[in-house]
Amino acid sequence: MIGNDAAYRAAQQSWLEACIRAAKGTRRSAIVRGLSPDSHAFLRNVWWPALRSFEHLEPLVAARDADGELVLDFAYMRPPLTIGIDIGSGRRPLGGACRAVDVAAVLRFAAEDVRRDAARCREALRFALERTYGATEPPALRLSPNEKEIARLAARSVRPITPADVARELLVCGKTARSALKQLVYKRLLRAAGGGKQRIRAYEPAIEKQRLLRMLG
Repeated sequence: MIGNDAAYRAAQQSWLEACIRAAKGTRRSAIVRGLSPDSHAFLRNVWWPALRSFEHLEPLVAARDADGELVLDFAYMRPPLTIGIDIGSGRRPLGGACRAVDVAAVLRFAAEDVRRDAARCREALRFALERTYGATEPPALRLSPNEKEIARLAARSVRPITPADVARELLVCGKTARSALKQLVYKRLLRAAGGGKQRIRAYEPAIEKQRLLRMLG
């Protein structure tokens, strides 16, 4: 089945653990009890194959739209908007859930489609997200060969990389290495390690490492 591999399982487990740590009250208890089979099918068959990242995705979110309040299976909380995702469950009462967040729209998928027509669901998901946020990824084809190699180096490194690392790996001078690193920051693929902006000494991926590697091919 699509998405049923080691990378998916590891990413999903890490994501759920982070969600549990961040959640509070009844929402935290609900996440600990576990997502529904329909939610797991959506993650495995639709979300993960389409995006290969759980960044900005939150499970079991109390939300408010034009029709009132409900608890969503998921919410994609990527600034500046929040998109709700409902997997065939219909509107559920908030109960003791946390304060509802405003959603720009709710994407609804039939549970049967998530299992039997996942390709169409993935296409609908991508279209909705691109329509809302624009292109979801910087185009890798606009990177020079050196920039691609540097981005791969950063994604595979266990620590932030430095201009000296790049110069040594690519056999280029320090000036060329620093220039390429600055271009990758401009293209939003790398950022200053530690969040600094003055006299940057080291760089790290600005997005999830696995997503960056997938973009680079």
